Amino acid sequence: AEFLENALSMTVEAEIVGDAVEVEVAITNDQTGHHVPTGVTIRNMILLVEASQNGEPLEHTGSTVIHDLGGVGDPAEGYYAGLPGRLYGKINISEAGGSPTFFTDAVAIVSDNRIPALATDTTDFTFTVPPEGGDIEISARVIYRRSWRALVDGKDWHYDGHGNPLEDIAPPHFGHLMASAEKTLSNGAPMPDGGVPDGGAPDGGAPDGGAPDGGAPDWNRQRQQQWVQRRPDLNAKPSPPSPTPRRHPPNPPPQNLTPEKGADPFSYRSC
Repeated sequence: AEFLENALSMTVEAEIVGDAVEVEVAITNDQTGHHVPTGVTIRNMILLVEASQNGEPLEHTGSTVIHDLGGVGDPAEGYYAGLPGRLYGKINISEAGGSPTFFTDAVAIVSDNRIPALATDTTDFTFTVPPEGGDIEISARVIYRRSWRALVDGKDWHYDGHGNPLEDIAPPHFGHLMASAEKTLSNGAPMPDGGVPDGGAPDGGAPDGGAPDGGAPDWNRQRQQQWVQRRPDLNAKPSPPSPTPRRHPPNPPPQNLTPEKGADPFSYRSC
């Protein structure tokens, strides 16, 4: 477990561009001397990316999703296929055309997107920004699995080779958590009254004053009141003049740092 948790590094960058949340996840295999994941070809690794606001998941509009070998079914039970993310592993094919298959029966490699030592894999994801304001929470997890989920189910495996409960079927990660990262973005609140100016019959005909719009303030009325409050009192006595501000002397002219002919150029150093 310690080796898995110290195998790689991950960063998450995100920003709101128009009506989309653009997320970039970078995974670097900077702590091992081999591909990640490694071992027999049923070993695999899942990058799972989630974005939500006020507890509600955002719509994923990108094309990068987890392979079916991540498990087809209920995500709450660890079946992550089709969710935003990526599955890493080496997928072989047998002479009979079966895939995936063990390396002992493999005759060719269908795909191999494992991350080599000291290499970085970068993936982009896009989500839709909700119309209402709030904080957008983005999280990314890298989860290690000992086997493809379909094989675990088919073999009815519940324990690993050491007799311990199999993490692949145990919440909350349904695998061993190797790395995680989070990012928070502020989604600004919408304009009052949905951007409709107050006049005539705004907000369904409710007059603006008191607690209009279900409690939303009338910004035009507030600005008018603030202007009235700031109008000068023509009968007020003039205020005494403010003292002359203290001024600092100008900066001295820059020194000539050009070394003289024959001088040691390395003796002229600037801080």
